[in-house]
Amino acid sequence: MAGFQKILALDTALNNCSAAIYDRGKVFSESSAMMQGHAEHLLPMAERVLKKSDVAYADLEAVAVTTGPGAFTGLRIGLSAARAIGLALGVPVYGITTMQVLALQAVRENAEPVAIVLDTKRADFYFQTFDAEGNALSAAAVMSGEAIKTDGFALVGDGVERLSGEKPEIAAIDAALMAQLLATRPELFSLGAEPVYLRGADVTESKRTNRIFEGVQGLK
Repeated sequence: MAGFQKILALDTALNNCSAAIYDRGKVFSESSAMMQGHAEHLLPMAERVLKKSDVAYADLEAVAVTTGPGAFTGLRIGLSAARAIGLALGVPVYGITTMQVLALQAVRENAEPVAIVLDTKRADFYFQTFDAEGNALSAAAVMSGEAIKTDGFALVGDGVERLSGEKPEIAAIDAALMAQLLATRPELFSLGAEPVYLRGADVTESKRTNRIFEGVQGLK
């Protein structure tokens, strides 16, 4: 798992939709905040960044995607898209956790320990800590606000404002960084991109994910 020079990265794990192309050191990306509608926007967004980069689907060597934790429906849309594209093109699909990407985004800006706090849309949070180099200090877990200890950590993620009342500098995934990481630090990724669920879902999978498979027919 090394040496990929043309990579498509996709993210729909949180309240954002983003796509990026890595092409031999150059990165092209697009991102948009959204609470819903990822299934309708993701493939058109991917096609726009492909056009910007002058890379064709058939040129891609690998696909990267966030695996969670995050919103159940959003995760399924991103994973379905990545797997469908990988299957259509015959290229591998690699996954990276939302926590890991956010941590590396944060330490890239300021080299200090980071606590990732994601909103579960319930009373609790998804939580994980990392050191100043982006290495995990704890396992990702579901925790109540009262149990979360953040002293000595910079706070990152879309749950920070609800937890602390402060707006985080970083709340969304950077797909451009994901694409770069697969090219330069592939050990951070898992082949096959299995979803990371810290507990069972209480919603059913959106039927709109079927449109992802319909939309990637004939990519070559």
